[in-house]
Amino acid sequence: MSRAAKQAMGMLWIRRRAGLIPSGAKDTQTELENIRAHNRRNPYRKPRSLTVSYSEVPTGRTTCLVIRDRLLFRPERAILFLRGGIKNSWLDDIRIAERYSRKAFAEVWFPLYPSIADAPVTEIADAVFSAYREVTERYGGDRVAVVGLSWGGFLGFQIVDRINRYREPVPMPRYLFAVSPGGFPKEQDDWGFMQSFSEKDPLMDLPTVEHLEEITGMFGLYMPDHLLYPANGIYRNAPETYVYYGEETFAGNTRAYMKAYERDGAAKQMHMHIEPAIMHSYACSPQFPEGKRELLEQTVLIRRMK
Repeated sequence: MSRAAKQAMGMLWIRRRAGLIPSGAKDTQTELENIRAHNRRNPYRKPRSLTVSYSEVPTGRTTCLVIRDRLLFRPERAILFLRGGIKNSWLDDIRIAERYSRKAFAEVWFPLYPSIADAPVTEIADAVFSAYREVTERYGGDRVAVVGLSWGGFLGFQIVDRINRYREPVPMPRYLFAVSPGGFPKEQDDWGFMQSFSEKDPLMDLPTVEHLEEITGMFGLYMPDHLLYPANGIYRNAPETYVYYGEETFAGNTRAYMKAYERDGAAKQMHMHIEPAIMHSYACSPQFPEGKRELLEQTVLIRRMK
């Protein structure tokens, strides 16, 4: 554990014990209303920069913010960047996407889909796949990498599932990079497995994950299991898949992802890493040596796509 990670984790635990990082809400409806109010106060706004080019491209079910360095005249590769989170943090997510663009010499396609607090998971999945279809039509699957953070990591797995489940006539991406991918345990034993990680996570406890699952069911619609539970995905012919977890609550999904890949004959494509004593989504955070290492691994592989 690096000194920077140790200091950051120490501060997070202090905040948790002081009650500044809340546990799962007792009243899910009230918490949902609070989250939606936060999201209304923090809408997407197209950014501006002298060094980064931004354009908005309609992709059927959503619009993509296309990001690239102004000096990158003819990008040879693209990243579909899938944000996570239940609360909007557009600026932070766009800054992370810019980092990937700069380090990987790639054009980044950033779909502007809503939070899972503001739309059904079915609608979000359709928006993501429409964006994926558009970017692969332009670049081909061999020059596209999917990068997903938190719930966005699970959305990346849903692309692989959808190509298999519905025999979609689109290619698989070259790589799938999932940073702390979300999803919910399917079986009671898996909830217990997740609890063992939750005890080491200052940011998110098990009641919070249970509360998120309740929120996804509050739209009064049928939610297919494969859009909620990683264990229900179909991962045949999956691309090379790199998954990065800290010692965090969502790492309780590792067993489900690994078993599902093994079941579908894709075990060799799965590269799973759990970094001890570090927080959620560390693998896109270069302020930590551990995150800098994982970010370098990802962007070097993407740069090699031609």
